[in-house]
Amino acid sequence: MQATKKNMLNLDEVAEILCVSRRTVERSIADGRLKKTKIRNCARIMRQELDRYINNSTGRDQ
Repeated sequence: MQATKKNMLNLDEVAEILCVSRRTVERSIADGRLKKTKIRNCARIMRQELDRYINNSTGRDQ
């Protein structure tokens, strides 16, 4: 079975990918380091935004 990349992730999925708590993800959003999108009053992180955040966190350029 192939794993597919979702274009939108909820905060729990982002926390699992980053190996941090959901609260840490919420702090990153509050600090403006990670941008969220609201859909029907639910926070989602675009995969492209998460990739940008990871690249900035590790100091790598795209």
